[in-house]
Amino acid sequence: MENWIFPLTVLPGVGLLIISTTNWAIALAAEVEVLLKEEVCRVALLRQKIRQLQRLHLALIGLYLCAALFVLGGFVAAVQSSSGDLPMGLMAGGLFFLAVATGLLIDYATRAVRIKRQQFLERIHS
Repeated sequence: MENWIFPLTVLPGVGLLIISTTNWAIALAAEVEVLLKEEVCRVALLRQKIRQLQRLHLALIGLYLCAALFVLGGFVAAVQSSSGDLPMGLMAGGLFFLAVATGLLIDYATRAVRIKRQQFLERIHS
């Protein structure tokens, strides 16, 4: 397989991750807005939700960097007549940011379930 094909093949998957992460961030921001408008402010819950929003934004930054490096790596590899270290380095950088973003998304998902469970338990015990 040509060196320039790999990053362009993975790019649509990264795009889908960007779209879904953006949707999560929008929904979470809306939930924070609702919590801020409540008469009784639940500070601990708001702190958790805002930290979650920060995780999503960091994941989005990682995914955008990944996409940019994949596009740049694919372009450089296609333009160069022989495969060099630069395209491979760009692709490796893209994979690094993809791994970091995926780790942040896994952390977000795990914490989101824990936070929802805590909200549920508080609701049924009050």
